[in-house]
Amino acid sequence: MPREISLEEIEQRAQQALQDRMSAMRDLMDKRQSVIDARALLEDAERQAASSYADAVGAGWTDADLRDYGLGDLAGSGSKPRRKSTTRKTRATRLAEGTSGTPTESSEDAAES
Repeated sequence: MPREISLEEIEQRAQQALQDRMSAMRDLMDKRQSVIDARALLEDAERQAASSYADAVGAGWTDADLRDYGLGDLAGSGSKPRRKSTTRKTRATRLAEGTSGTPTESSEDAAES
């Protein structure tokens, strides 16, 4: 036969579960604040580095000189790779290839079915 649980024991278990949840929430809030603080520090450091880079160029160093020493401009070294540019075909090229760039009746019919 299952043992009977007292109201006091149920309240204690519920209170402990709530405390565990609140502890997890506080930990999450602390970590998020750490990320916010780190981003602010990074932004400040990047501003200072950009200013120092401009000072170095103003003192006579060229962009190429600084790059050769591994001190290239941080602003130009984004983390996202650049997309390759594509050339858009002119109307004359499309006509020469036999395409107009506009949908034909048969392609519209195919899209409807």
